[in-house]
Amino acid sequence: MKRLTLILCALLTLGALASHAHAQPTKEQLKGQFKARETELRNLQQRGQIGETIDGYVDAVDARAAGEDSIARLLSDENRDRRALYQLLADEINKENPQAPVKATLETIATRNALRNIERAGPDEFLRVGKDHWIRAKDFPRFQRLTQLKTQGRVGETAGGLVEIVKDGDRADKSLIAVVEEENSRRNTEYSALAAKERVDAADIAKRVGQRNVQNARIGDMVKDDRGAWRKR
Repeated sequence: MKRLTLILCALLTLGALASHAHAQPTKEQLKGQFKARETELRNLQQRGQIGETIDGYVDAVDARAAGEDSIARLLSDENRDRRALYQLLADEINKENPQAPVKATLETIATRNALRNIERAGPDEFLRVGKDHWIRAKDFPRFQRLTQLKTQGRVGETAGGLVEIVKDGDRADKSLIAVVEEENSRRNTEYSALAAKERVDAADIAKRVGQRNVQNARIGDMVKDDRGAWRKR
């Protein structure tokens, strides 16, 4: 009987420890953990190894950075704590506004935080705006404008890696032409730089990126396939 009692006590102790280990951290605890990682994260961002994402987290920019254990652990810890903080903030907002017609969610808080992080990022730091799609933070305003035009169905991605005006009636719109030409000029510059680095033809890079962009297009966006036909995703 005594032995059974000891076993039960041990199990209860383990249960209490496990419960404590899985307890949600407080905002103050999270603040301290963010502060402890801040310098290392900023250094990696400035070196172009990691970057912010449009959905409020951090990620490795390339496979080499992703393969380093220390970076992988740092990103995992940071994203875990960000998720915890976003949930805490969402719960607080919902508690303060119980009658609100729309509830705050982890995702909405994360998106809001992403915009703040993008504003604070250095102009040449990386930002992930889609699957395997990284841009410089300084190019984010142009990306937003382009996203708006895609939503309106006026501009679409092509399998050749560039963007084009979709509607014939928009082809005389000078402001729209300027946006498309600037975007394609930046892309061609990037394709040439990547081609030189990888020692391949720039057209191959453009085609590879074009296939990715068409596949990753949002539902409702217009895309042009390699046969030149427009279709809605």
